Amino acid sequence: MSLPVPKSLSQLQSEFLAGWNAYVGNAPGTVIPPSDPIVAIAGSNSGAALHLQGLIYDLVEYARASTSEGPDLDSWLADFGYARPQGAEAQVTLNVTINPALANPPGSVTIPQGALFQTGSIVVPPATLPAVYQVAANQAYVFTSPGTFQIEATAVKPVTLNGIPGYSVYNSLPVGAIATAYQPIAGVTSVSNPASPTGGTDAASDAATRADFIDWIGSLAKSTALGVRASVESAFGSLQFGVNYRLLTNSTAPTRVLPGLIAAVFVSPGNSGQYVGSPFDPNAQAILGAMQSSEALGLTPVVYYAEQYAVTAIDLTYTYSAAALNRAGLSVSALQGLISQAVSGVIPATGGALGSLVYCSALAAAILSISVTLPTGIVSGIVTDVDVPAMSFTTTGGTFGAGDFVQPGTPSALDQLGYLSWDPGTNPVTFTAIQAA
Repeated sequence: MSLPVPKSLSQLQSEFLAGWNAYVGNAPGTVIPPSDPIVAIAGSNSGAALHLQGLIYDLVEYARASTSEGPDLDSWLADFGYARPQGAEAQVTLNVTINPALANPPGSVTIPQGALFQTGSIVVPPATLPAVYQVAANQAYVFTSPGTFQIEATAVKPVTLNGIPGYSVYNSLPVGAIATAYQPIAGVTSVSNPASPTGGTDAASDAATRADFIDWIGSLAKSTALGVRASVESAFGSLQFGVNYRLLTNSTAPTRVLPGLIAAVFVSPGNSGQYVGSPFDPNAQAILGAMQSSEALGLTPVVYYAEQYAVTAIDLTYTYSAAALNRAGLSVSALQGLISQAVSGVIPATGGALGSLVYCSALAAAILSISVTLPTGIVSGIVTDVDVPAMSFTTTGGTFGAGDFVQPGTPSALDQLGYLSWDPGTNPVTFTAIQAA
């Protein structure tokens, strides 16, 4: 059960004055002039009530979290926008044997990104029940010659042990246990894991989650996302949470929001960029005032504005390994073509990835992971560095840099976080290439 939405300072003051009207016999809705001393008294009492409201929320948070367990604890923490820290997904290297002559049509074998490979139904201690364990290819692979090659894959489904979901059990998968593709791939004649997966961890225990939650509450200095939400919506009634604005916290967006901060993201028509202090509509001043009034709860507000723009050009600086480039048989222009493909895979113009938040760091990761498959093996490490702070996107609405939200989408659709869409066939990429030994 969620707590009731906290009341803002103006709501508490209005209710105090409405009660005073009833007490002295004034007609309902009578407006008391600001010069009347009772207005000052109402403001003073409402400020105290706002502080007590924050203390009550803290008390309820600590008390319920200390006695709840398992799903009950998770449901309670969800009321405050906090989630149990989840485990890391296990990673595994697979050996795949390829015969392009068996492909359909013959000539090349494609293992798509997300292709599933799995074990049979096996018991893997400390689990006690038989289960099928699946991993998914981290990227798309194309092979044009026969042989055995390595691909990287990630565990796709957590396993619950002692009530805690996670991926640690994948670390105990025997060598050779991952032996089949979930759906047969023409030209792939065998698959096997030469070593057990690594890096899989489980979600935090109840005890660890309680400790993390207390630290999180302390970092917010008595503020709650619900309190901020009430403050924002009382300032401008047409704002709807999750529709035309969103609140982000360190737990929901750790790469964007530091502990102790709450970021409010608004769609502001006509905005020329996603920057604090950019031109914004008249309602933004009221929104900012509402956020700042919440500092009585210990909140430091951070506000971003979002809009939807089509990318017209991308500028990025990268460093490449001349030795790796030669081993891969690529020219600089060919490598830049691969970079364009990598970027378009992260910021597509259409498709199922639209609507998922992407950061410039994700673009850099995609570029750094570029590799070429040869008969003699996979050549990786071709791109050795990407200058993320220098990365910029020229759009129909302005220029966006590495500090901005970058999200796939189409400019005709509305999304509360904003996005950029890119068609690599029509929009150029400007490269600055730096050669390394």
